[in-house]
Amino acid sequence: MERKYSLQQWEQMLNDYEKSDLTVRQWCQSQGIAKSAFYYWMKRIKQNNNSIEANTQWATLSMPVHSPDKEPIILKYKDFSIEITDGYDKDLLTDVIAVVMQLC
Repeated sequence: MERKYSLQQWEQMLNDYEKSDLTVRQWCQSQGIAKSAFYYWMKRIKQNNNSIEANTQWATLSMPVHSPDKEPIILKYKDFSIEITDGYDKDLLTDVIAVVMQLC
């Protein structure tokens, strides 16, 4: 009998595959999944993610002057947070946010 997985389950399974050191063939065999299903879901999830990215809109954020006696600014999204303290490197923060957005 064929197992049915949700989109979220496939996303997690493909993330697990990417973290493994297995080939697609080896991973599919270990999971009891057909390679055709693997490639179908990989393509579908990639298209879904591209459509989400295409609809993403960016907003301008004005940063107030921050003094050392103030609390740090904390950006939170899902399971991670970025703490911004006085004297931060704007270019580094921009790069970190770009990487985080690719991972999300």
